[in-house]
Amino acid sequence: LKNGSIMTSYSICLPHLFITPSIYGYLLRKDDDYRLISPGLNFSSTIPWAIISGGLNVDVWQINNANYIEEQTKFEIIFDRTIYLPHFEISTIYTNSRLNSMFTGKLHIRNFHLAISTPTVHGFPTPNFTIQYLNPKIKLETEIKTGCIYKTLKDHLNPNTPLRYAIPVPDESLKVGVNFNAKLDLGKHQIGVLSSVKNWNSRPVPGEDFEIASIKNVKEININVMFQNQFANKLIRVENDLHFNYNWTDTTIAFLAEYAIYDTFKIYFGALDISLETEYISKRDGIYTEMLSPALIINPNIGLKYKFIRIFASVYNLTDDRKEIFDHYFLNHRQYAGGLEIDFRF
Repeated sequence: LKNGSIMTSYSICLPHLFITPSIYGYLLRKDDDYRLISPGLNFSSTIPWAIISGGLNVDVWQINNANYIEEQTKFEIIFDRTIYLPHFEISTIYTNSRLNSMFTGKLHIRNFHLAISTPTVHGFPTPNFTIQYLNPKIKLETEIKTGCIYKTLKDHLNPNTPLRYAIPVPDESLKVGVNFNAKLDLGKHQIGVLSSVKNWNSRPVPGEDFEIASIKNVKEININVMFQNQFANKLIRVENDLHFNYNWTDTTIAFLAEYAIYDTFKIYFGALDISLETEYISKRDGIYTEMLSPALIINPNIGLKYKFIRIFASVYNLTDDRKEIFDHYFLNHRQYAGGLEIDFRF
């Protein structure tokens, strides 16, 4: 597995206009080769009665010497001099020689934010509704979604799995899906719950030979509970980011663990920093294996920073756990690494 990315952008300020051209490159080599060049252009502008912004991104893919093009565009306008700040947005995704569009309207009424969007499926609108309540400490959001979910290959691609991707990605569509999210933000202490209940028309899943396939009529529940805490005094700062995941479906989906726990613990003491990343995933079905064993991965890291230079040492898979993560793919043995990081900003 080899992968790397590079991005460069430049901001241009003109009277009442802000333009940012950019270019992004990505390379992934595993069983298949993926190469991406993605030029883009974003802009924002103010006029006497509104704020206008938008962007265009073109993804030029080469997958095993075959070439593909995907495009994304977005245009939005906010009437900032009008009561309730009406906000309209048009976005499109072009893939597989097909143009998919989404129209969204938003209103902002004090702490409440309302949105209605209509992705089109074969020319017919399929409405989605979102309502948010926001204040500095509390965020509540409820979303009801139907119809197709449009994504590009860049949205799906995960270099940390053996999955094989192609264009077009199989269709993703909902009969109905309901999301409820809540977050309490007390500054140095945050608690959040992300939950969703989905009744899928068509859901992408890992299939034979690790290629992305699609299954019909799937019910799914996902719950994520998050705790973020920070404790600090004059000498030391401690940060912890803990996530609990629960997943349920009425059918078998390869590699989807019922339970997962992710924790990142960091200590900063002057120029010294110490971190510990812990990941636990429960039993889960494979594509060919009836049941994959639970796995625990612990990765410690220690660093010493002076101005913009940081010297670090790290250990991957501290417990030397050699469990099978995917079918016929096992964790590497314990590995040691060290190096020099340079973070220079100007």
